[in-house]
Amino acid sequence: MFDKVLGKEKKNWQPNIDSVVPRYLVHKSFVGEVFLSDSCKDSDGSFLLSAIFPQAHCYYNDSSQKIDVSLLLEVFRQCSIYVSHIFYSIPLDFKFIFDSAHFNLIDTHCINTKHQYAIVVVKVIEEKIKRGNLNGLILEMSMYCNTQLCATKIMDISFLQPKLWQKLRHVAQYVAVEQNEIELIPKEIGGKKLDSNIVVSDIVCSFDLFYSTIVPNTNHPAFFDHPLDHIPASLLFEALRQHALIVACKLLNIPTNCLLLVEVIAEFKSFCEFFNINQCYSKKENIKIRDNQFIIDIEVVAKETICVVSQLKFSILGGKDD
Repeated sequence: MFDKVLGKEKKNWQPNIDSVVPRYLVHKSFVGEVFLSDSCKDSDGSFLLSAIFPQAHCYYNDSSQKIDVSLLLEVFRQCSIYVSHIFYSIPLDFKFIFDSAHFNLIDTHCINTKHQYAIVVVKVIEEKIKRGNLNGLILEMSMYCNTQLCATKIMDISFLQPKLWQKLRHVAQYVAVEQNEIELIPKEIGGKKLDSNIVVSDIVCSFDLFYSTIVPNTNHPAFFDHPLDHIPASLLFEALRQHALIVACKLLNIPTNCLLLVEVIAEFKSFCEFFNINQCYSKKENIKIRDNQFIIDIEVVAKETICVVSQLKFSILGGKDD
């Protein structure tokens, strides 16, 4: 099976799919949140990794799809961290910043099949050098499920020394997290079975602008399996998706179960702080239905500071006219 997947890549690699890599290599505290199982260097700047998909997880298995798109995003995230530590010798105490990401779901049928594992081909397309030191990578990753190309992701990540991180994040590390009482969207609209996996408030309409508020539950076992001083990218991706779904449902009358996320383009410009009100904004002019796709531009804004700029595309299952 692996020979067919890898093609011209390293054909004699037989990955371990019986256990996962050490938690610290993917920045996780609990084994149940680790999905990578093995790796191998194929050539300079090219690596092969294997991932095991969880069969029962409170977040990644909490949707109508057998494999949630959020799981694919998390596997790619773990690949980027693992490759940085293992193959580029980035110290374990360095902090990682995710600058941008471009995700594409290539095979829409693969997520409706109960795959147990995947192979990810990781290629480093740029090494970011500053003052003679490696301070980041741009990676091009391709995921294969049962020999079929399932998804791709380009990630731009940066590394910070602990002292620089401490200086940058000093204020945020000493601010208490407040959990405000905000009415969340119904889990059915968010495409989830559990209320605990809903992370945005109901939509608010103001002229041609629509916004929802991000509600981070710091007790969530997947988003916060280790202490963080800011809202993580994984939760922001979920907030963007849920915001898009509620816009489609309430404003365009497209049922949640008719939408499948197939592309995410996101640029992270600033940290989303716990002590701010972080809101997802969409302008009516940036919400479109085209070629049987629902397309929406979303910004995450806090105190007039743009934290995230993104565009999400969903396939409309069953079709919908303009």
